[in-house]
Amino acid sequence: MAMATSSAPLLPKPALRAASSSSLHAPNPRSRRQRATPEQHDQHVDSKWRRQPRGPPRRDEGAKRRLRSLIQREEIDDALALVDSMASGGSGKCLPVVPCNILIKRLCSVGRVADAERVFAALGSSATVVTYNTMVNGYCRAGRIEDAHRLISGMPFPPDTFTFTFNPLIRALCVRGRVPDALAVFDDMLHRGCSPSVVTYSILLDATCKASGYRQAMVLLLLDEMRAKGCEPASRT
Repeated sequence: MAMATSSAPLLPKPALRAASSSSLHAPNPRSRRQRATPEQHDQHVDSKWRRQPRGPPRRDEGAKRRLRSLIQREEIDDALALVDSMASGGSGKCLPVVPCNILIKRLCSVGRVADAERVFAALGSSATVVTYNTMVNGYCRAGRIEDAHRLISGMPFPPDTFTFTFNPLIRALCVRGRVPDALAVFDDMLHRGCSPSVVTYSILLDATCKASGYRQAMVLLLLDEMRAKGCEPASRT
């Protein structure tokens, strides 16, 4: 005698409906995109430019958080003292780059270039192209053109990454009427394999048009070279 197979569901129909409804409407933990915290953002930027050591000592983490907090509260002197303390204690490689870049910019903006140099030196090989650009801007604002040129010459980055670092130096030379020196820096920039931007050409064109002793031929030469490099002059240019 054959046994009758039951096609009845293991769960009653109301229970099945509830189970299917809950599975359809249950929140997916991966469906919501979480925003990165400021600390996660800083860590991402730091790791983009330098290889971080595995498992940094916990004592450095507290100092990093304190440094970020001091800079956010504009307590510049205390932040500078903490950087000096971390550097002298052998924790220079663990300095957070992004807050240090902000500290360098703040110090340069109030004319404390020597203190900015201390932070730059404390970063050492951890300095990024943004760090160099900030320091170059600080030198140029303080009129220390030769120091800016020296710093650019020693940058350990591929040429294409610091085109925008040359612009403050070229602008500073042009503002001071040193157009031949600005053109020499521009020539050095090309020899290094850097691709000038529209901003670079605009600075030089404006300076050569205003300076005496430069004829229309120089302006036309710059415009021709600008187009050859794929930079179309803007309306302001």
